[in-house]
Amino acid sequence: MVLSVAGFPEMSAFDQLSSWARFIFGKSDSLVAEIYRPAAESMTMPFFKDKAEQILEATRKAGQEIVESMKVSEETLAVVTQDVIVDKDSFRKMGNLFWKSCISEGMTPKEFQEKGLIPRPDSVETFMMVLPLAFNPAGAGDTRAVLQLNFSGDVQGSCHFRIENGTISAVHDSAESPDLTIDSPFAVWMDIMTGKADGQQMFMAQRYKVQGDLSLLMRMNVIFGNQG
Repeated sequence: MVLSVAGFPEMSAFDQLSSWARFIFGKSDSLVAEIYRPAAESMTMPFFKDKAEQILEATRKAGQEIVESMKVSEETLAVVTQDVIVDKDSFRKMGNLFWKSCISEGMTPKEFQEKGLIPRPDSVETFMMVLPLAFNPAGAGDTRAVLQLNFSGDVQGSCHFRIENGTISAVHDSAESPDLTIDSPFAVWMDIMTGKADGQQMFMAQRYKVQGDLSLLMRMNVIFGNQG
């Protein structure tokens, strides 16, 4: 049996390995199964927790099936290899952002993750990708709100996030009637987001401005907090 993982999201990452395995073992009919899991590193992120549990459980089931029948069912293999990365282009941008942040901090990926750091967005687009990854459905609870952010400085632009039913969605535009609006220099908000600055202190120093539901602002560290 051949079992392998890869960080890249495409199954084609295993083409050469599969070709080799089938050439070496296929002719003798001794190749029982091939189990390949792309985007494996992404499965460690809280955002993919539910999918990761499904995949790991299916992998255990695959092992049981091999013991019992010397093969893996198509249904089980489909769960193991299911596509968790829908937007491959965004995935690549996030990968580049992660490495850029590691290099900027002078850390290896392992050190970066052990310190619990997050990639520092370098555009409104990448900010819209990163923030939902920190969304904590349990912390959000039954919150229904629209959060608007207007950025100035080196990076300018607006976006908003809709939070409801334990989910979050990002929109690259201004909202008609947001519950909370934050106006901030992009660099200041990214410092807050990555833990280099304290949000409350920056607010008291008037480094950014807010309008609307201040209680929502006070709950930001819970809504976008540690998911365990």
